[in-house]
Amino acid sequence: MSARIRISTDAGGFAATVEQFMAAELERTIFANVLRGVLAGRYAGTRFATVTAADGGLIAAAMRTPAHNMLCTRLPDPELAPALIEAWLEHDPGVGGISAVPETARAIASAWAKRTGGGTRRHASMAMHALREVRDPPRPARGGLRLAETRDRAGACTACCARACA
Repeated sequence: MSARIRISTDAGGFAATVEQFMAAELERTIFANVLRGVLAGRYAGTRFATVTAADGGLIAAAMRTPAHNMLCTRLPDPELAPALIEAWLEHDPGVGGISAVPETARAIASAWAKRTGGGTRRHASMAMHALREVRDPPRPARGGLRLAETRDRAGACTACCARACA
C-alpha cells in the first residue's frame, strides 16, 4: 500500500486534519483525549504524524508527547510500519514504546527493533468496550453500607496496582 507520511509539531493543524477521523472509531478515544491535552498546553514538544493514501484520504495518525509512548491509530496495512518508523525517527529518535491496537503495535515495534537494533516486549494489554444501553439498578439497592476492613484490600486492588497495595 502506497502512503504519504508527514511529521509535524503543529498541534492546531494536526487537530484540524484528524478531527473527523478521531471521532469515527471508539479505539481512537484515548488518542483524541491526549490531543485535547496537547491543545490545552499540558504537553510540550509533541510530534504528530499523518498517514495519507494515494487519493489524499487520511488512513492513520500518530503522536508522541515526550517521555511517553507513541500513540498510533490502526494502520490499514502493517507494511506501512517501517516507513512510519523511518520518518518518525528522523524527527524523534527518543521514541521507546508504542500504544496501539495489537496488530499495529506489533508491526511498529518490529519495525522499530529492525531499524534501531533494539528489542521489544509487551508491557500491557487492555480492552475497550462500548455500551449499547445503560440501565439504572433497582432501587433501593440490595445490601448495606459498612466501613472497609483490611480483609477487603485484596478484592479492591486490581492487577495493575496490586504491588502498590501489598
